[in-house]
Amino acid sequence: MLSLQDSVFFEISIKSLLKSWSSSSSAPVSSSVSRRRAPPSATPLLWEKHSIAAMSSITIDPELKPGEFVIKSLFAEFAVLAEKKIEMVMAEPLEKPLSRSLQRGEDAQFDQLISSMSSIAEHCLPSLLRTLFDWYRRQSGTEDESYEYRPRSSTKSKGDELHRDKDFLLERRDLAIDFIFCLVSVEVLKQIPLHPVPDVLLHEVLNLAFKHFKHKEG
Repeated sequence: MLSLQDSVFFEISIKSLLKSWSSSSSAPVSSSVSRRRAPPSATPLLWEKHSIAAMSSITIDPELKPGEFVIKSLFAEFAVLAEKKIEMVMAEPLEKPLSRSLQRGEDAQFDQLISSMSSIAEHCLPSLLRTLFDWYRRQSGTEDESYEYRPRSSTKSKGDELHRDKDFLLERRDLAIDFIFCLVSVEVLKQIPLHPVPDVLLHEVLNLAFKHFKHKEG
C-alpha cells in the first residue's frame, strides 16, 4: 500500500505523467482513434488479447486513490508485457543470446513502459521497488527468504540429456526474469537522488544483484 506522501505526490503529478506518456508515443492520435474504430469483425492482435484478459481480471477498489490506481494499472501492464517477453525467449533457440531479445531498443512499447515507471519512481520509489520485488519473487519462486540460488543445470546428471534440456529451458526463464528485473531496476533507481529509499531496500537490491555469485564461493 502506498504511503500518504506517495499518494499526495501522485495526485499532483498525474497530469504531467499522462502528458509525458502521450508525448513519448510515436503514433499520432488520429491513427490511434482509427484503430479503436475498427469493425467488430477485425481480429485483435495477440498482445491485445493478453492485455484485455489481464486488465479484465483487475478489481477496482472504489476507495483507491488516483495515485494508487495509476501505479497498479501501470504495473499490471508491465506484468502482461514481461510475461509475453519471457514466453518469447522460451520459444527461441537456446543458443540465441538473451540480450539480443530483451535489450532496450528491441521493443518500443516495452521501452516506453519502463520509461513511464521511471517517471513514476520520482514520486514513489520505495513503493514501486517493493512491488517490483514482489513480482520478481513470484516469478522466480523465491518467496522463501532462506532461498539460495543454485544453477538448475547442475542438479541433474550430466548424462541425462532430457533432463539437461529441461533444466536449460528453466534456467533460461530464470535469466529472462533476472534480465527484465534489472532493466526496470536500472531505470527506477535513477530517481534515488530525488526520492531516497530506506537502507533495507538498498540492501535487498544488492543481495539480489549478487545472489548468482554466492554458489561459487568456497
